[in-house]
Amino acid sequence: MDKGWISKLRPEDVSHIREWIQKQPHLPTGISDDQIKLFIHSCYYRLENAKKAIETFYTMRSSTPEFFDNRSLGNPGLKHMLNVCRICILPKPTLKGYHVLFGRLSITEPSQFNLDDAIKLLFTTIDSHLKDHGMSAGMIFLFDMQGVSLGHLTRINLTSVRKYFIYVQEAMPVRLKSIHIINVNPVMTHIMNIIKPFIHKQHLQFIHLHSPEQTEQLYEHVPKEILPKDYQGEEASMETLTRETTDRIRAKSDWFRQEEKMRTDESKRQGRSQDICSIQGSFKKLDID
Repeated sequence: MDKGWISKLRPEDVSHIREWIQKQPHLPTGISDDQIKLFIHSCYYRLENAKKAIETFYTMRSSTPEFFDNRSLGNPGLKHMLNVCRICILPKPTLKGYHVLFGRLSITEPSQFNLDDAIKLLFTTIDSHLKDHGMSAGMIFLFDMQGVSLGHLTRINLTSVRKYFIYVQEAMPVRLKSIHIINVNPVMTHIMNIIKPFIHKQHLQFIHLHSPEQTEQLYEHVPKEILPKDYQGEEASMETLTRETTDRIRAKSDWFRQEEKMRTDESKRQGRSQDICSIQGSFKKLDID
């Protein structure tokens, strides 16, 4: 596994971002060097892009409480989604060192699905992982479409979809390498039509759709052996891996409470407040494998 990217992180770059943060009175105090490193790394050491990502990250944390507030797993919404969804970070990375976030439905009745709470659970899982692992070569999203039906389309809120893709594309301090969707059915055509307007054109190429007959193509990116045993892999079951991932989140309850204090103070912002939903283009470039 090539970790040459580690040597590219320079102390002077961290100091430069730290000095910039100190000149932004609306940004929260207490942003750690480790957090700064995540942004620099995820933006491939482009410092101006890292600044924009930091700005968007903390502004969204303040303006999107439906995703980022009250992330205790005792929260009724999250507690319910833990029954409806199964989500985990696979224990082993790919050969290129990419960690894999894997999600699927457990309860397929559309009325039980809440998009905002599902997104909150996904981002909570990622934040927990970043807290444990810090920088990495990258991350892959893997979603199983089994059980997704036309009824789920009625549960999709376009405003939430827009905010989700802004965060993932512009603010999330992760090198997102690809998104793989398996067990694709005809509903996926409708979903792509809904989400495509919110995806930057350069990012469409890293979305890979796999029908039930095309699962072998997935293994070129995610080796079969690192998958759960209920997906013919060598790891524990999806149920067990989800429980282990959830236990790690639950152990960070105090950290998540402190994290909720890391928000912008719009009364101290110099100039106009940023309208997140008006962000155009992509300053957080991706390197596609």
